[in-house]
Amino acid sequence: MTVASDYRAVTTLQAFPHLSTQSMFDCGKRPKEASPIDTFLEDTEALNKLFMSFGSSTLPKPLGSLVLLGYTSAVESFLRAVIRRIVIADEIARKRSEPLSLSFGAAFHHERALMPEALLERFSFAGRRGIRDAFAEVLGIEIGGSEMEAAMNEFARICEIRHCCVHRSGRLGSQNAMKLGLQEHSTVLERPFYPSVDDLQDIADLLRTFVKTVNNFLFAAIIDRTVHRGGETVPELSWSWSWGWREDRKPFQRYYDVFASATDMPKSPSARSAYESFSVWSGPGGDRWLEKRRAKKAVREEKIAVTEAEVDPMATRQGGEAAPPFTAE
Repeated sequence: MTVASDYRAVTTLQAFPHLSTQSMFDCGKRPKEASPIDTFLEDTEALNKLFMSFGSSTLPKPLGSLVLLGYTSAVESFLRAVIRRIVIADEIARKRSEPLSLSFGAAFHHERALMPEALLERFSFAGRRGIRDAFAEVLGIEIGGSEMEAAMNEFARICEIRHCCVHRSGRLGSQNAMKLGLQEHSTVLERPFYPSVDDLQDIADLLRTFVKTVNNFLFAAIIDRTVHRGGETVPELSWSWSWGWREDRKPFQRYYDVFASATDMPKSPSARSAYESFSVWSGPGGDRWLEKRRAKKAVREEKIAVTEAEVDPMATRQGGEAAPPFTAE
């Protein structure tokens, strides 16, 4: 029997390699920046090639986790980029973010165009809460509406799987199972994440839909809040809408370029086409204000009807029919 020279050396070690972390990043000339949505589409198209080539074949076990992490990373990168671009393009968001703290290192070393992204260092976008907080604190936008809430819920499910891949080598933990639905997932506790090609395609489609939903929501929320009271520009802005393409092209294009896609299928409508739709909806006498007036009128009429019914409960019957006149026998 051979006696070990040192019982503590239960595994054999090698010296730490000297890592030059700077050389691991692309230091070439920075290309012209695409819109955040187009950057996301480009990044994820490269990820699709990693697994789509397998077709109906079985995927290597680590590949599912790697693709999922790549996709969720692309989503987080999109969120940071779109917030940064909004702060640069939108005067209201810029004023909203002015009181927020920035580290000295970020202020000293960041390029001016990238500086807003340093504001996001304390936010995590690997879940609903971080996204809500960043939108509210930096942009002044509250997430709402059934479409956005549904999208956020779907993204939260993917984030639970991401947490398994990051923190548990893909194995499903009890906390993650509870958030995904413990009854359905109890049989796969501590089992590894091992998706098929079709599963990864579904995840890819879900995350693309999520990103596009957020993109559309932010575009509408940011540009709609520049207008109030039947087409008047809000006082927080140093400029005003003129409701003519020639005069409004420059400010509208500034917003449009943040959100429009030139590579999606189909690609975004032209800036002028989008502006005409915005003008019809939000301009003086636009559908947005007519709809609000109709809604306010309906509320007023409902209040009047309730008040009249309380004053004279015999004035109407159930179903809204007029009560017959009272006649003495």
